This record gives sequence, C-alpha cells and structure tokens, in this order.
Amino acid sequence: MKRERDEAGLDVRGVAVTLICAVLGLGIVFLVALQLQQWVDRAGEHFAAWKRGIEQPRPAAEQPARTIPSRDPAKANKPAQADLTGAFTENSYPPEALRRGEQGRTVADLAIDATGAPTGCKVVTSSGSRALDEATCRIALQRIHYQPARDAKGDAVAGMLRLPVKWVIPE
Repeated sequence: MKRERDEAGLDVRGVAVTLICAVLGLGIVFLVALQLQQWVDRAGEHFAAWKRGIEQPRPAAEQPARTIPSRDPAKANKPAQADLTGAFTENSYPPEALRRGEQGRTVADLAIDATGAPTGCKVVTSSGSRALDEATCRIALQRIHYQPARDAKGDAVAGMLRLPVKWVIPE
C-alpha cells in the first residue's frame, strides 16, 4: 500500500491524524481542568464556612425542637422579620462568582414557619448569576434568624418574607 506524501516527503494522513488526536486531547484536558476548578470552588466554599465556624444544616432528626412563640398582642399583624446581622459578609461571596466578576441583585421569597424557622426559598428576581442566586438561598436558610409573622391576636403564624440582596464584589 502506497502512502500519500507531500512535496517535503511528509505522510499527509499521519500528520492529519496526529493533529486531530492532539486537538481532542487538548479538549479533554480543558474539560477535566474545568471540572477540577468547579470542584475546588465548591471545596473552597465549604472550607471557608468551616474556617469561620458556620454550622452546616443538620438533618431534621438532629435539629433541636423548635417551639411556637407565645401570643404577644403588642406584635399583632406583624409580618415575618429577619435579623441580617453578619449574614452577608465579604467571606459570603461565592468564589465562582468572584472569579467570573459576577455581581447583581437577587430577590428571594422565603417561607417562615410559626416557630421562625425558614422552610423554603425561591428566587423571584435573579442576579443573572447562578452562584449568587444559590448563595442567597443557602445563606437565607442557614445563617439568618427570623421572627415569625403574627396574626391579629398576636399569635405566631407561618408567613412569607421577601429578601433583596445586592451582591457587589468586595474591594
């Protein structure tokens, strides 16, 4: 079988196959590196939370029993409230969003039960960054202390709370 050779005496098919293999190899290396970077980002978030002493959510079986606060007529007809002190700090910024230079405003609706525990989070206005939107709900569900809504008699009831968060890259 005779192989095609160009004017310089190179095997054209061999060179083409080598180039194709090199391009495919580089593509695979790129995909592996991308996956590794995402893994490192997630590990970095968990490490940063651990370093700051932030507790990860416990399974329901391990969580302490919560009680419904007693009636307080002075707080009648009040919506659910949140204490945001220390919840969103420079260390809260997701590494993936920092690396990509992402910032914006996320608005989330939170369901708060009668004990003041958050039971759900839904992003209603996205910042345009999946990482920032997910961080908003993660922080809202894990780090923020809530006061339940109150009905006309002052009894604690389940309610909703709208949480706007403006994400700005720390300097």
